[in-house]
This record gives sequence, structure tokens and C-alpha cells, in this order.
Amino acid sequence: MAMGPPDESRLAAASPDQPVHPSGWATRPLVPPIAAPPSEPGEPATIIDDSPGSASQPRTLSLTGWLVLGVAAVVMAVTTFVVPAWSAARSTPRVVLLGCGSSLSVLIQAGDARVVIAAGDDPAAYGTAIGRALAFSPGRIDLLIVAATGRDLGVPADLAGDDRVRDVVRLGAPHPGRETGDLPPGLAQVPPHARIEIAPGVVALIETVDVPDPDGGATFELAWRAEIRHGAATVTVLSDAEQAGEFAPLISQGVLVVARDPGPNDLGTLLPSPAGALVVNADDVDGSEIRADLPPLITTELPTIRVHSGSAVTLLLNESGVALPTDDVVIVQPASPTEGS
Repeated sequence: MAMGPPDESRLAAASPDQPVHPSGWATRPLVPPIAAPPSEPGEPATIIDDSPGSASQPRTLSLTGWLVLGVAAVVMAVTTFVVPAWSAARSTPRVVLLGCGSSLSVLIQAGDARVVIAAGDDPAAYGTAIGRALAFSPGRIDLLIVAATGRDLGVPADLAGDDRVRDVVRLGAPHPGRETGDLPPGLAQVPPHARIEIAPGVVALIETVDVPDPDGGATFELAWRAEIRHGAATVTVLSDAEQAGEFAPLISQGVLVVARDPGPNDLGTLLPSPAGALVVNADDVDGSEIRADLPPLITTELPTIRVHSGSAVTLLLNESGVALPTDDVVIVQPASPTEGS
């Protein structure tokens, strides 16, 4: 994993125009059932010894023997079908959205690398979500990117002291009046335009803008946008819907994620857009708001996902596009001509 100077050509280049479909998870082979031993009801199964020089003597195969054979068959089936399918699925690059209360955090997994862009005010919710995302895996984080100020520092400040986190950097420069919480002093700052190579073919392009206080005060808000790309798959994460205007318009179709606090009129600033799916923080956006506000803004059906606190929603980055978890998707239909008039 390497972090280098900004790649302006990559930031300006459009990804291939690939629609996103809620294709869900690939079907995995099931363990085949074990055939029952051939025996007559009430009689033990027998094995006939036909070796030369020996009389044919019936011998009873004990229950323990059948159990051993059954276990061996299950182990063989699991190692032949289930384990390879599970390993293949885990090797696919992914973006996991973690519900952390006031904001979403983002786990990026590619190869052996794990990067977390952290924000949110609920460390307990993060712990539950990351536990689901990394089930049966060590909790190691290779790079923690602090992407928050104020109350949203609860999660990254808690993680920064975790000995399973190997390296910590921050977005945005310190400013007078900007809260830093309990972050370790002297954290390295990510450049305003950064390109992080997480694994071969998997990159994160992160833009950071310091938004001055509109009232002329000394405080600055932190706005950031991260594009995670792999092949034709793009997931764009925006720190706040209110800050969408701080960045250039989206030019690549993919999944748009809004991490924090879209207000009642902010969805209109995001859509229409080239996004093929929309993901929001369930703590900020009710399902009723999505059903009421989105239809007039879209011209085709739009897959939507709401991420709840403590939950983990996984987006698979396939070469051909982003695969959405079917169980979490709600399709929003555009308004009919009579509804829009």
C-alpha cells in the first residue's frame, strides 16, 4: 500500500460508464448430503472379507465407524466446495460501510490491506459493525485516516489508541477553534489531493477542503470526498451532503455514499447525478424521506441503502462494477408524469 502525490489525470478521468445493479452475492455450493449407510431396518451393516485364504466372516461396522466416515465426507466436501468459494469471495476488493452514529466510517479491504476512513460519535457502534465486517479475521487495521472534527472524533480518537492500528494520519490541517479531541499529537496530514494505492489495481483518491465559517469566525469545517476505484467499479464517499458544492461534479457512475447529516433539501443537491445507487446514514435519513424526496429527482429507478448504527454494509468491487447486497437494497422509482406535474 503506497500513498503518493496527487494524480491529476486520474482525478479528472472518467471511469467507464457501467450501471450498477443490485446483483447481490454469488451463489455458493452447498455441502452435499451424506448418504445413509445401506442396511436393513433393525440389522447392523456388514462388511464381507473376500481376501484369499480367509473364510467369509461377517463383521459389524460400529456406529463410531459410520461417524468417522460421515465426518470425513463433510470435511472433504467443505474443503472442496465451501472453503474455495469463501476464499474467492473474501479476496474480492470491497468497501464496507460502518454505522457509527453521527457519521459512517469506511473500511476498504483489498488483498491483505485494510484501510479505515473513520468518523462518528459512537465507538460502541463502530465496534459492533467492524466485528461483523471482520468476522473470523484479526482486527488489524493497516492505516487509520481520521476524517472528522468535533463530535465526529469519538470513533477515530478511540481507534487511534488501539494497538491493532498500525499507522494513523489525518485529513485537514489544525485550525484555531477546530476540536481535535483526544487524538495523538503530531499526526501526519494527508495532502489536499491524495492518491492512496491500497493494493494493485485498487486506489483511493481523497480530496480535502477546509470550509471557513460562513459567519466569518475562526472555525473551519472539514469537507472531504473519497473515490475508491477498482476496474469499472467506483464508490464515492462524501463527508456531508451540505458540502457537495465544495467539489467538482461527479463524472463517473458508481455508488454515491453520504456519510453524514444531509438536511431536508440536500438530496436535491446530489441528484440527478451519474450515481447508480445511493447510500445514506440511517441516523440522518428516514425511509419516508427517501420515498418522498427522491422520486421527483430521478428519471430511472435508483437502488438505495440506509446504513444503521452498528451495522456493516458490504459493497463488492468487481472488475465490471459494484455488487450491492440485495437484502439491504430498496429500489426507488421515479415519479410518474402526473406526480411530477
